[in-house]
Amino acid sequence: DDTGRLVWQPCKPDYDWHVRATERVEGTDGLADLCATLMTTPLDVSRPLWEVLIVPGAGAHPGIVLRVHHAVADGVAMVALVQLLFGQAPPAAAPRATTASVAASKPKGSLRLSLGSPVFAPSLAGTSFET
Repeated sequence: DDTGRLVWQPCKPDYDWHVRATERVEGTDGLADLCATLMTTPLDVSRPLWEVLIVPGAGAHPGIVLRVHHAVADGVAMVALVQLLFGQAPPAAAPRATTASVAASKPKGSLRLSLGSPVFAPSLAGTSFET
């Protein structure tokens, strides 16, 4: 806005900027070096705060680096986004434990509880990421 504060604005992404190839790297060590450099390089705040970089030479196939500012998505949301983009569905949820099953499985005198499987973000299926 006019005061210099950052605000959300609808915009059409420039895919030529946001999805692009990098210079060739030398194997996974080169990819690791590039990622280390990118971790200390801020995203351009005059553009939407994400980018996908295609990295030739990272291995048998090009590497892919997805950078998204934490203001756009937290860690859990990023896991769901990566699963959506790359086609890996989250593991099926384990059945919830009942009070009776927890009591039956808990050794007498123990504070250990059966908590079941980790919690995953809700599916992003049907969500439009276009403006």
